[in-house]
Amino acid sequence: MIKFTIDGVEVEAEEGQNVLQVALDNGFDIPHLCYHEALEPYGACRLCQVEITKGN
Repeated sequence: MIKFTIDGVEVEAEEGQNVLQVALDNGFDIPHLCYHEALEPYGACRLCQVEITKGN
């Protein structure tokens, strides 16, 4: 398991999950158009961009 924080909430991800999957699974609403869990990641619409910062 990998632990990280989204908007102040600590979440856990399994290896291989992407940030969007984890956010959606934990109730965060991140708009997205081109992502579908049954398909390979494509990243064409650029709608679901998030900012990733290093923390302590």
